[in-house]
Amino acid sequence: MGEIYLFGAHIFSQYLLYFGLNEKKIIKILDNSKIKRGKRLYGSSLFVENPKYIKSKPNVAVILRAGAYTDEITAQLLSINKKVYII
Repeated sequence: MGEIYLFGAHIFSQYLLYFGLNEKKIIKILDNSKIKRGKRLYGSSLFVENPKYIKSKPNVAVILRAGAYTDEITAQLLSINKKVYII
């Protein structure tokens, strides 16, 4: 597996990290909110980036836990990069 990203600079991501997701394996957090970009997710060393950041990545996976928005975000990520692997 290539680069791994986490989608969503919110409590779901903090929850995953708190309960053992290895932060050192994650490159960045992707989020649609412009006001979160460039900022660090509270309680982690991970910075937030625009989802378009993965556009030209050849081997990329995104961890996605977004409840009711999962299908919509999956479609968005696939429209940005058809090769993205959603976890």
